[in-house]
Amino acid sequence: MTRDPRDWAELVRSHARDAGLDLPIEVVEELAVHLHETYERARFRGETEAAARELARQTLEAATMADLADRARIADGRLVPRSTTSSKPHLAAGAWSDVRYAVRLLRRTPVFSGAIIGVLALSVGAVAAVASVVYGVLLRPLPYPGAERLVVLQKMDKSGRAGQTSSADWLDYSSRVGAFEGLTAYSSWAHNLSGDGEPLRLRSIITTGNFFQVLGSKPAFGRVYTDADDRAGADTVVVLSDGLWMRRFGGDPRVVGRTIRLNGNPAIVIGVMPPAFEFPSRDADLWMPIGMGPELRADRASEWLRTVARIRTGASAAAALDEAQAVASALAREYPATNAGEQVAIVPLEDTIVGEVRPALLAVGGAVAFVFLVTCLNVVNLLLSRASARREEMAVRLAIGASTWRVTRQALTESALLAGVAGAAGFAVGHALLRGFVALASDRVPRLHDATLDGTGILAAAVSSGLVLAVCVVTSAVSLNNAGQTLTPRVRVTRAHGVSPLLLAVQIAVSFVLVASSLLLAGSYLRLQQIPLGFDGDDVLSLRVTLPRAKYPDNASHARFADAVVREFAAVPGVASAGVVNDLPLAGNQMSFAITWEARIDDGRSAPRATVRIADPGYFTTLRVPLVKGRLMNADDTSTRELVVLVNKSAADQYFVGDAVDRRVRIGDGGEWRRIAGVVGDTRHAGLQAAEGPVIYLPYAQKPFAFINWMGFVVRAPHVAAMTGALKSRALAVDGSLPLYDVLLVEDYVARAQAPFRLNAWIVGGLAALSLILAAAGVFALASYNVAVRRQELGIRLALGASRPMILRLVLRQSLVLALVGIALGAAGTALVTRLLTALLFQMAPTDPRIHASVAAVLLVAALIAALPPAIRAATVDPLTTIRAESNSH
Repeated sequence: MTRDPRDWAELVRSHARDAGLDLPIEVVEELAVHLHETYERARFRGETEAAARELARQTLEAATMADLADRARIADGRLVPRSTTSSKPHLAAGAWSDVRYAVRLLRRTPVFSGAIIGVLALSVGAVAAVASVVYGVLLRPLPYPGAERLVVLQKMDKSGRAGQTSSADWLDYSSRVGAFEGLTAYSSWAHNLSGDGEPLRLRSIITTGNFFQVLGSKPAFGRVYTDADDRAGADTVVVLSDGLWMRRFGGDPRVVGRTIRLNGNPAIVIGVMPPAFEFPSRDADLWMPIGMGPELRADRASEWLRTVARIRTGASAAAALDEAQAVASALAREYPATNAGEQVAIVPLEDTIVGEVRPALLAVGGAVAFVFLVTCLNVVNLLLSRASARREEMAVRLAIGASTWRVTRQALTESALLAGVAGAAGFAVGHALLRGFVALASDRVPRLHDATLDGTGILAAAVSSGLVLAVCVVTSAVSLNNAGQTLTPRVRVTRAHGVSPLLLAVQIAVSFVLVASSLLLAGSYLRLQQIPLGFDGDDVLSLRVTLPRAKYPDNASHARFADAVVREFAAVPGVASAGVVNDLPLAGNQMSFAITWEARIDDGRSAPRATVRIADPGYFTTLRVPLVKGRLMNADDTSTRELVVLVNKSAADQYFVGDAVDRRVRIGDGGEWRRIAGVVGDTRHAGLQAAEGPVIYLPYAQKPFAFINWMGFVVRAPHVAAMTGALKSRALAVDGSLPLYDVLLVEDYVARAQAPFRLNAWIVGGLAALSLILAAAGVFALASYNVAVRRQELGIRLALGASRPMILRLVLRQSLVLALVGIALGAAGTALVTRLLTALLFQMAPTDPRIHASVAAVLLVAALIAALPPAIRAATVDPLTTIRAESNSH
């Protein structure tokens, strides 16, 4: 005799062989554990080793093999244990024994255990990751004191679209709205940082002097500027972001007081902001005062400022809105030429930052909650299936003297171990999912880059693991309630069609909703890929640059620079063509002006607006923008020749009857007339979903606007990505002080525009795939459970003449009926849920019957495949064996 449980198991096998029995491994292991615990309890009470071994031997002999073979005595249909004299085990020793046995159980059924732990870990991890994202993006307070009192004042045009504010209007709202403690204005402005090191392109935020005071933000060190710094003639001062300070200046605090050069002009660094300050977005590099002079303060026509206000303590947003609307009405009366018909709105600052992503994140959160629900339902079905297979084991344990508390404690230990392992794995999965989501979407979801799996994620993982534990415990309790029962076939059929089928129907319904949603989003993404862009971006590299006004003050200098860079690019071996335009397609910028169209269609409207772009002939050749009529601009279209333009097809169709070529247009009220030399095709410029409106293209050599000092170059060549270094060197050869930025393939811009749809499709598609797998596993578990508890019934049917194909059809029919019920429920739910996806869809109807039919077919096939193995097992039941087992049980 020995203390090793493996030797106890061998002793049980030897004893069983002597009795002529072939016990299942589960019974052998259970008896071995029981003997080992008996031995340990005896030693704990102070018995000698020999006495403890003898007590264990007597226990084995008391549990006679005959009793085990006929499954003990039957009284009133309940399995009665032979011995009930076992004492309560020592808690510590017994608990450790329970854990060891639970571990062995998991290891003995690796597929089953791995399936449960895997789906639970994925679900718990998804819950933890999404909870962290939702908190980090939507619920985490903004890093400004009293952020709840910060609002955005938006001007609205006659059509209700939100616009920007002029500097003169900002002054009026600042002085006339008493509910505002302060109103600041800002705009994004690009600067080139030159001097020590490689030139850098910076995103600068130019603001009014009260910017930091309104936000209530303080620097990490140094100081912030005030109204005294925001006046004409004052020294130019800047406040650096933490990112730029670390990246360019190595985190040296002595940078305060240092003079740097922005666009060739000196500026004094007066402070550095802390890492959490990222207004208005994460990519802001520095902040500086606008320096408004009298002319700019009087400008009411140029609307280029965004505004943020802090509502005065004790005032309400509603009161502030009433005052602001009164001011808007007064300005409309005083300045009808610029302010007629304008209204204002007040929006919480938080809504302007995360408002666009809130519906999508909440939709993802709902989908994850659905998947977690499906997982719990699936675990219930899987545990019920396993419990039916372990009834005999439980009966044996009771037969050899285990108390109800002992069996219950073991079941609780198994449940806790299962939930604990799944929770720990789920936390690791959640961390990986969160990191992946941040990597995929941090540039499109504001505040996401700071999301971490900290308190919120840990709490979500703990709560979801607790719910899993509760599910496991309740399911185990249901199973243990009948562990000692010998059920009649009639009762077994009733049990098999109780709660579990209802849960499975709900599970299939949830899967239907998720799969339908994923197909809709995937369809939107595929259709988005098929949109004609109006240009060919394959094998085209783009580079952007902004010219400093001090060095390039006028249009002629801009044109000379653009022409020199294009010539340098064209001289690189392998380059097919090169060109330049002020705003690249899908790069996120375009300008519109009031246009006078000669002999346009008279529709009674005022002069319409059109987008204006500056380009050279190589731009259309390089991107292969089609020429519809007339000619492209050429090298003869210089500043000394006739002024010409190209218009796109939308402008030609919208404003002219017949041929638009040789008609004339004028940009703005004081602009010169320009002849239309040709018509080119429309391009997707503002976005893949945005149809192109009227566009006018001006030759770079005839550019009328000196303030347009930014430009984007395009270069076509086979394997152009490999030529990036050579092309950058050629551009820097023209002017080495200018930083090149956004050096990207044009197809990268296209991919960036498609990214939100691709991300949505991947997220919901992944959840749908997981849900579909879970639903199939649920069908398999329930079918297996039905076959296990109805094994004797099926054997009797076969003995009475039922054919095996008939039994096969019986089991499959039950599974398919449940699948049809779930599909019907899912179709009804999908009709409601997918309507919420309308804003995320492109050219896809949320109630598309083809989608619903496809999902129904997929689920039916999945249910059929999942139910087939248990059905085959049912059809191969040996009727003689089952009848004999039924007879022995009575």
